[in-house]
Amino acid sequence: MASIRVHHITLLNEEDGWKLFAEYAFKNKDASSCSNRQSIGKKIVEKCKGLPLAIKSLGGLLHKKFSEEYWKEILDSEIWQQRDSKSDIMPALRLSYHYLPSNLKRCFAFCSIFPKDFEIDKESLIQMWMAEDLIRCNQGNKSVEELGNGILEELESRSFVEKSRRNDDKLIMHDLVNDLAMSVCEGFCLRMEGNKVPNNIDEKIRYCSHSSFVDEISLETIYESKQLRCFAQLKEGYRDPGDEIEAEMLLRFKHLRILGLKNVATITKLSDGISNLKHLRYLDFFHCGIEKLPDSICTMCNLQTLKLNECDQLVRLPQDLYKLINLYYLDLSSTGISKLPDSICKVHSLQTLKLRGCESLAELPPDLQSLINLRHLDLVGTCIREMPMNMGRMRRLQVLTSFVVGKQGGSNIRELGKLNCLQGSLKILMLDNISDPKDAGGANMKEKKYLNELTWDGVETMRIHKMKGPFWRLFNLIQT
Repeated sequence: MASIRVHHITLLNEEDGWKLFAEYAFKNKDASSCSNRQSIGKKIVEKCKGLPLAIKSLGGLLHKKFSEEYWKEILDSEIWQQRDSKSDIMPALRLSYHYLPSNLKRCFAFCSIFPKDFEIDKESLIQMWMAEDLIRCNQGNKSVEELGNGILEELESRSFVEKSRRNDDKLIMHDLVNDLAMSVCEGFCLRMEGNKVPNNIDEKIRYCSHSSFVDEISLETIYESKQLRCFAQLKEGYRDPGDEIEAEMLLRFKHLRILGLKNVATITKLSDGISNLKHLRYLDFFHCGIEKLPDSICTMCNLQTLKLNECDQLVRLPQDLYKLINLYYLDLSSTGISKLPDSICKVHSLQTLKLRGCESLAELPPDLQSLINLRHLDLVGTCIREMPMNMGRMRRLQVLTSFVVGKQGGSNIRELGKLNCLQGSLKILMLDNISDPKDAGGANMKEKKYLNELTWDGVETMRIHKMKGPFWRLFNLIQT
């Protein structure tokens, strides 16, 4: 017999319920000037029966739609009459879901793949939304991250997701919201949790997640799901070795757009046949035992996100990366990579390149400046000796963790002068390679309005104090 999860909910009295509702619905508005809406709002709160989640969700909804007619429509909706045997909160949540914009409905429904109490990585969620065409990156000048964060803010304002208390980069869903997600995606989403393997699988299943060990039995269970678009293994890895078997099993899912396998030490190589997954857009092999990528992976022209972080046995990449014409995110953090192929500079769609912790990496490709759409370059923990020439051409860079000043004739600190979109933190290394103090002024640090942390290294303090003019001003900026 399956165990029943019990929800212990603290109910609010009428006064506290109204205060909570007003906090969300009348945020940045004068409630005293909206007497009619106050009257309607109190009746809505009454229907929420003191349930905080319902009150917050509807308050967030009505804040977005502030017309009196809309509030009356919510109050008189027939959805209030619908009852769910599991919980009294479902009508209120269903009502809030019903009035979501269609794109937000689809994004929320996708979240059904995550089990209860699971901390959702915001960045990965946005990338998977993109893989499912739920986010289009051709909307003006906004990046994928900006568009995705906008959607998350909308969902958070309606209490469909909330920030984790332990990690700002993670999200959680209330158990009852999680139930709602599974309800609206019923028949299309399968969650395999623990050692439970369902007997009958609906052929129309599109999304499948696994929260424990992935093995042959669990994969065989979903073989009949010919339209499967997402397989995400969320926690642990395979129990048994057998690389070729694993590869062949995965290649059967021809319509996959999202494939995530984590902490699978037994996957040491990928079959050339992976290129048959022509629809694949999101590929995550975090902390797997992969030693080499097949050259055929470069023919996967739809691939957008490739995560190989912490694959510490991986030492080189294929030469034909330029064929990945839609790749916008590449994470090679903490791999054994010692050199990037020059062809990576032709992946003009690339927006994020993460090389954090690549201790064997000592140089970057000379034509890196060709990546004019790059927004994020993480070099923390590498052994880069100097930056490539003409870095100043990468004017869309928002995150540049390190800039290594080259010796005379090498990368000049003046290149920073053109990178005024930089934000977060920047560490300037090898300042003692600056031969002309005027070059320091060319860095134009006063225009870096979005930087909140600036540090330096590799220079003798006494020599700094003997410098004058722009270099001294730069040093003062670094110190503060």
